Amino acid sequence: MQHSPSAMHRSTQPASLSRRGFLSAAGAVGVGVGATALDTKTALADVQPTAPSRHLLVKTPAELTAAIAASEPGDVIMLKNGTWRDIGIDFRAMGTPDGPITLRAQTPGKVIISGTSYLRIIGDHLVVDGLTFRDGAAPLNHLHLIQFSDWDENAAPGTQTQYSNHCRLTNVVVDRFNKEQVLPAGKDVWVGLWGTHNRIDHCAFLNKISYALLIIGWRPLGVPDHHRIDNNYFSDIPNNGYSAAAVVIRLGDGVNALEPAYSVIERNVFENMEGIGRIVSLKSSNSTIRDNTFWKASGSICSRAGSFNTVERNFIFPGMETNDGYYTGGMLMIGEGHVIRGNYVQGCQPRGKAALQLYAGDAKNGPGVGSYYPTKDVVVENNTFVDNAKNIIVNMYYSEEKGWDVPVEKHHLPGERHRRQRIARPGDRRGRGAADRRHHL
Repeated sequence: MQHSPSAMHRSTQPASLSRRGFLSAAGAVGVGVGATALDTKTALADVQPTAPSRHLLVKTPAELTAAIAASEPGDVIMLKNGTWRDIGIDFRAMGTPDGPITLRAQTPGKVIISGTSYLRIIGDHLVVDGLTFRDGAAPLNHLHLIQFSDWDENAAPGTQTQYSNHCRLTNVVVDRFNKEQVLPAGKDVWVGLWGTHNRIDHCAFLNKISYALLIIGWRPLGVPDHHRIDNNYFSDIPNNGYSAAAVVIRLGDGVNALEPAYSVIERNVFENMEGIGRIVSLKSSNSTIRDNTFWKASGSICSRAGSFNTVERNFIFPGMETNDGYYTGGMLMIGEGHVIRGNYVQGCQPRGKAALQLYAGDAKNGPGVGSYYPTKDVVVENNTFVDNAKNIIVNMYYSEEKGWDVPVEKHHLPGERHRRQRIARPGDRRGRGAADRRHHL
C-alpha cells in the first residue's frame, strides 16, 4: 500500500518563516530533510575510537556475515555503495568503550537497503552509520525493522534474549519502509530499543503509514535504561486509524512504568503528522523530554504512566489543518512529581487537547492494570500558552463511576505567561465538563 505525502492536507503557516528556515532555527541543520545523506561529521563527533582499527569493505551478504563474525574492537565494516536487496543483517559483535565496532555505508546515503530486509544490533558498543532503508519492508514475521537485541517473537518458550548496551544508530534514513496494513502480521515498529545506554541520533524517519508505533523502548527487566533519542527528524506520518495514530516514540510500558529509566528525548523535530493522541509518550519514570519542536504535528507530549518526569523547553506550534480543523495537543501529564517548565504551546483548538492537561487518578491502578495513576505534586512554571482554546485543564476525566476519583493534588502554577489564558478550576469534580467553567488569569 502506497501513500503520498501530498495526499496529507497541509496547513498554511505564517509566511514569515519558511520550512527550511524553521528547520534551521530548530537546530535540525544536521538532519538531511528529504535527502539521503546526513551530516556525518556531526553524527560521529562523539565516536572517536582509540583502539587499533581495520577498515573492511564488503561487497556481498556472505562477505558481510564473515566480517561481522571476525570483527574486533575498533573495526569499521563498510557496505559497498549500491542497493542491498532482501537482506537480514544480524550485527552481532562486542566492541569496547574505546573501540566500538562500526557497520557503515561506504558513502552515507549511497547504500540502500531495500526489499524484504531487517537489521538487528546485538552486543555492546556497536555503531550503525549512514544506511538508507527505502523501497521495501520488514518481513511479516518480524515486528521490528531495526532492533537492539536478538529478540524473536517466533522463538520457542524459554529462549534467552541478548539485549544490546552502549550501541548507536546514527545518520540513518528510513523512508516509506512500510508493511502492508494487514493485522496482526502488518504490525510494523521501525525501531525497537532494549538494553541500556543506547542512542538514536541524527536520523530521518519519513512517511511511515504502517500500523504500530515508530520507536518503542521495551523494558522487560525494569532496570534504568539511560537511552538517548536526539537530533532526529520525523516527518509525514498520517492518521492510519491504528490506536492513537502517529505515535512516534513510546518509552516503557505499564508494567515497569514506576521504575526509573533516566532516558532523554531531546532536540528532535516532528513535522506534518496527523496524530490524534500522543506523539511522544512516556511509560517510565525519571525521564526527560526537552528542546523538541513540533511543527504541523497534531498530537501531544504525554507522560502516560510513571513519575518524576520532566518536560521542558519544547515548542509546540499549530498542528495540521484537516477537514475537521486544527487538532493540536500540548502536554498531557499523569502521575506524581512531574516538572513542566519553559514550554511554548500555541494554537490548541476546541477539537484538540488543551495546552496542559492534568488527569484525575484511579487509586486502584497499579502495574499492568492500565488505568491512570493519581496526579499530584506537579510543578508547572514559566510556560507560555498562546491562542489556545483550552490552556489548562485540571482533573481531566474525573469519573466516580469509572473509579477515576482521585483529584489532582498539590499542583503549583507560578509565573505562567498567557494570552487569554483559561484554566479549569482545580478540584472541580465535573471532570471533562470542568473545561466549560473557566476563569481568566
